[in-house]
Parts: sequence; structure tokens; C-alpha cells
Amino acid sequence: LPRVQVLVARETAGSPRGLTVAVKAGHNGERHNHLDVGSYWVAVEGVPVVADVGQPTYTAASFGPDRYRAWPLRSEWHNVPEPGVPQEPGEAFGARDVRVELTASEAVLSADLAGAYPGVARWIRSVRLVRDARPQVSADTLVRTSGRGMDRGAARRQRPHRRDDLRRNRQRTPAIK
Repeated sequence: LPRVQVLVARETAGSPRGLTVAVKAGHNGERHNHLDVGSYWVAVEGVPVVADVGQPTYTAASFGPDRYRAWPLRSEWHNVPEPGVPQEPGEAFGARDVRVELTASEAVLSADLAGAYPGVARWIRSVRLVRDARPQVSADTLVRTSGRGMDRGAARRQRPHRRDDLRRNRQRTPAIK
């Protein structure tokens, strides 16, 4: 979905079988925004195994000036990188240089998330679904900050989410079709 900068990719096109990944770039001025630029979700056999914290119960305050006081709407409660400052609201705060690569063997969304965080020079997140003999989803981050106490050029790689491991460890929750 190029306009909203969301990628949804499946291990097998058109089927909930195997791994599914969804990743969001975009900006923080979108309707019903949660300050979650760079978040991603993983499902195996249609069952979420790496997921967002969920939806809050919306009230009138959810759409007023105090919207981001509610914890589910703040970046600290999403699986986004946390460079020592939270993401800021507004269309000006969003992903830059968003790139998507779609091939038969993989699907990748890569974006510079620094624009969502004040004072961060560069923060690249790449989320990749690998379709091979050992399907997996991985999220990598390359950090370049402007002096907020983080190492310049530090690379951070999360352990890959392998389909077979996820199948063994998933919780019993209703499937998503």
C-alpha cells in the first residue's frame, strides 16, 4: 500500500499458511494515529505471534488534545525503535526514504525513521520476510544519532522470527483470515 506506506507480505501469496508480516512506515498525522511509525506484526498460520499491544477503548479523550496521554497511543508501547525520545505527533513526523523490494524470495520494507523522533539524525529499520527452506522474518536497525547518548553507527539486529520456532511457541489465539 504505497500511499500509506504499509507492506503486508505472506510466505505464500493469497494464503494465511506460513508466515505473514505487516510493517508500517507512514507518518504520525494519520487518522487514528498511534505514534507507531516503524512498527511491525508477524503471524504464523494466521495466528499473531509478534503483535501490537492492541486497541484501547476509545473515549472522547481519545480524539482530543490529551490523546497521547493514553499509553496505547504512545510510541513507548509499540514495537518501534526507542532512541531515548518518543515519537512526536503530526504529519511532519514520519518515515523518510521508504523503499520496498518485492521478489519471489523475499519482501522488504526499509525506512529512515529519524523523522518521527526529534533530534535523531538517522535511524534505519528494515523488516524482511525471507521465503526459502527456512522462512523467517527479521527486523534490523542502523542508528545514527545527534548526541543523545547512543553509539554512532550502532547496528542492532533482532533475532529472526523463524516460522518453525514460531509454530512451536505461539499462543493459542483465534486465527486471522
